[in-house]
Amino acid sequence: MSMESKTEASLRPTLEANIERILELLKEDDNHQGLAVTPKTSTKLNVLDLAHDTASLVRAHITKLSLLVTNRPVTVSAVNRILDELAAGPIPSLFITIDLCIPELYTSLISTELKSRTKRIISELQSLIKKLSSESQLLDDSPTNCSEKIRKDFLFVTGKVWDSCDSLMELRTLGIAGLLIRKAEEYRDLIKDALYELQEWALEESDEEDLDEAQSGEKISTKIVHSFGSPRHVPDSDPTSIRPRIQATTKKLRLTTLLFEAIIKRRLKTLPVLPRIEIDANLDENPIKTVEIVRLLDCVLEMMKKIHDITDDLVSSFYDLDVEQIDLEIDRCFSLASKASGILLNDWRGKQDPFSNWVLKFQSEMAVERFSE
Repeated sequence: MSMESKTEASLRPTLEANIERILELLKEDDNHQGLAVTPKTSTKLNVLDLAHDTASLVRAHITKLSLLVTNRPVTVSAVNRILDELAAGPIPSLFITIDLCIPELYTSLISTELKSRTKRIISELQSLIKKLSSESQLLDDSPTNCSEKIRKDFLFVTGKVWDSCDSLMELRTLGIAGLLIRKAEEYRDLIKDALYELQEWALEESDEEDLDEAQSGEKISTKIVHSFGSPRHVPDSDPTSIRPRIQATTKKLRLTTLLFEAIIKRRLKTLPVLPRIEIDANLDENPIKTVEIVRLLDCVLEMMKKIHDITDDLVSSFYDLDVEQIDLEIDRCFSLASKASGILLNDWRGKQDPFSNWVLKFQSEMAVERFSE
């Protein structure tokens, strides 16, 4: 054994200790108390930048570590150096990132998403370091490479760390506005799907009526069809005036999807970069503080989600021909849509614009209708 290999061998106890130290650091995720951060005490550092840079460092270190342990000979000193660097910087930064991304400055959506994506990195890192500890071939002093299976398994775990890092890094690319837009578009599309299903159901009903008339001598009882789980259809006489309710609902749902699109275009795509702590100090230039903007964003996004949920209930009540429930859900859905439109009535300078005028017209269209029985 050469002097160099003896030196490397002497570092193996340190390597084992470093692995244990990393695992202990990562265990902090289970009982992490967190920093007491508020908007007033928050650092001026943009947390999305910190998250991106931290994830990038983790990715780079794990890439180097993977190359070292899957190729021979293993350079123990180099592995130790990488583990030391991970323990000194990137891993603690992951926990700090979670603490600093408070919902009051970054929105509840971003705060929740960043926490989830960061915890995924921590989880994948735990899996990789545990595999490094449990698979003796990865770090032995054999002159030949470890088995192909062990090598592939380790590369697979490495890939999962990469994916989790890329996911966290994406948040800076998207930004607060980008993630809000993505979520708002998701809710808009779900409402469009519900609207399409309701229209298809109403059209199917109309087609069946035409078919029944054409088959005057051979009418097929729709009750048999409905008994197999198909939605019920409005009777020809429509004694509870469900058809007018369908027409009113489809019109208002179309307008609601237009509202979502208008919010995306006129408010989310024009959202200033958040947080803007320095600008918040100068109320003359910026009458709306970051915390107030974030509060409005959280509120409108929560309402968008509720509108989608109620829309599903509304469509189901039509399928059940439950007119009382239909009226209840119509009132809930479109009253909420009207309220949501008013939250972002003014632009981010606190002034009215073309969207403000459109909202007033939208709210008049959302007014409660009374249907004759």
